[in-house]
Amino acid sequence: MAVIKGTTSSGVPITLECTDDRKLKTEATVAIDMEVALDKTEDSVATIADSMRQLIEYSGGNPIYVGEAAPGVLASAATWRIKKVTYTSGDPTDVSWADGVGTFTKEWDERANYDYTPDV
Repeated sequence: MAVIKGTTSSGVPITLECTDDRKLKTEATVAIDMEVALDKTEDSVATIADSMRQLIEYSGGNPIYVGEAAPGVLASAATWRIKKVTYTSGDPTDVSWADGVGTFTKEWDERANYDYTPDV
């Protein structure tokens, strides 16, 4: 079996495995707070099982900004996914993404300077 390790364009570690008959394994698992398995109906499986780094800014005991990135990423690197939670009467009412996208392309240090809109 061959194993290839690298990172995605957003800096997330990835491992690809090929079976002895050269078929690519295509199952992926990403661990954030819980594991999410993506299983394609092919003969094989590749696994990503690294937890994400998470930073949270609180206000009044409530999380306002939540950022996720690969472990070891600096807060100033443009490899974060950032969401903002808004509240009405103390209850969360909306989750919006920095600049309207849930991609790993933002800087945690700049979280207050982005426009927050639903993912498009």
